[in-house]
Amino acid sequence: MPNLSNADILTRPAYQEGQTFNRSMDVIDTGFSEMASTIIPFGFALCQGVAFNGCILPVNVDSVFKGFAVQINSFEKRALTTINADDRFGYPSLAAPLTYALNYISLGRIAVPCSTAMAIGASVFFVYTADVAGERVGMVRNSANTLKAKVIANARVIIPATAAGICVIELF
Repeated sequence: MPNLSNADILTRPAYQEGQTFNRSMDVIDTGFSEMASTIIPFGFALCQGVAFNGCILPVNVDSVFKGFAVQINSFEKRALTTINADDRFGYPSLAAPLTYALNYISLGRIAVPCSTAMAIGASVFFVYTADVAGERVGMVRNSANTLKAKVIANARVIIPATAAGICVIELF
């Protein structure tokens, strides 16, 4: 019997965190997680770690932005291994000294979680100190929030979202 209800389609987000668009134009690099025992959720901002190709979540205003974690479909969803306490899917957590290879986009378009409403053309800031309900380090927002987020100079919103939604940004 056919499904006569489309309620599930209407309530589902249009994009998934870390989803990329127009891949022929994207620059996707490979790095390694330097976040011991921490799941790096797809679509979250990544910054320069200690090693040349090391990646970490933002820690302060001096964090150097590298890109956003790109979603891949080669992981099994498992609580506390690839799904964090917020129910976000991402790159696995490994105990130190082990590291995990991850992909991040530095040029192109990607869907990312935002803690504030994001309008088309708005500046994009990555959060390094979360203080708003539901906000997490590595998410994006539309302002510096009293020096708790840093602007990404080469990013702009191309598909808007409401607060706690998923917007699409372009890195240029």
